[in-house]
Amino acid sequence: MIMARYVRKAYKQPSGLAPIFIILLILAALAFVTVSGIVVVPRNYTFESSSLPKTFVGYKVVQVSNLCDKTTAAERTISYTNPDLIVVTGNITSKGGSYSNSVNMLNRLAEKANVCLILGENDVPYYDNIKQSLSQKVVLLDNSYTSFDSKYTSYDKFVSDYIERRYVKQAEKDANSSAAKYLEYTKEMLESSKDAKIDVAGLNYSDSIIDDIYSAINLDRNNFQIVVASSEKVIEPLKDAGVNLALVGNTTEKVQKLISDGGLTIVCSSGISGETKITLAPEIVAITLSDGTINKDNPLEKLLASIFVEDVESRFANDGGFTAHRYTYD
Repeated sequence: MIMARYVRKAYKQPSGLAPIFIILLILAALAFVTVSGIVVVPRNYTFESSSLPKTFVGYKVVQVSNLCDKTTAAERTISYTNPDLIVVTGNITSKGGSYSNSVNMLNRLAEKANVCLILGENDVPYYDNIKQSLSQKVVLLDNSYTSFDSKYTSYDKFVSDYIERRYVKQAEKDANSSAAKYLEYTKEMLESSKDAKIDVAGLNYSDSIIDDIYSAINLDRNNFQIVVASSEKVIEPLKDAGVNLALVGNTTEKVQKLISDGGLTIVCSSGISGETKITLAPEIVAITLSDGTINKDNPLEKLLASIFVEDVESRFANDGGFTAHRYTYD
């Protein structure tokens, strides 16, 4: 009994402050992860446009913003997404003036993918040094634009990558089927767009960035156009610029969805560094380009499709080109 009394006396009920302490500990850990940039989250989107050349279907663009010389987790996440084009929308330099980690990372990535860079507010004082440190494979967009080819290699590979096998079987079984007509249409579109390019225009940070929009965007209107910028100042003016897609970095809040306005789609990213955005998780944005017709089935959809054969005209209804094409056979 005496021993039990001492045990009860030694045991104390958990303090009411314990849950608060645990919550504060979790918040501190999250803040550390955000500020240090040791974890970078990929945010994946599919951008659909009927004006996208068929050869660019599946082309992946990765947007990176606010590196601020924190690159370890960023490089790992970027490489994981397997991009065709990496677009850096400003601020590779930390507030302390360091940028060597960022430059070295971009030089390494440029050996595997196309890389474009525009300068942000932090980078402007170090323009000359950054430019001299970059590999020739890294394109510095100084209120200018550059063009990129597609990754298209062959019709057979395109069909294997983006068109469900059951449609191919349907086409092989019936040469007059909609599936057969769609495959023929696809082949024609790939052939006609094999020399197509994407133009990427970059707007460096400056006080006159709004005026620079119209002087910099002197693009080939026959090409698909992407504009990249490091300031929210451009969002409103870009709506009237007549481009297809805009990537804007250094935004004041995390935007997890595409913003469509007047035919222009704007992707905003708060970026990687948490120096001024402690509540926002470090992120990159991975955007897969599509003409609106490609949609890989999940296992359940494939099972249902094996029971109820889906008409290819319904599946590819977004492809207005195919709608016009099929009437030439009716």
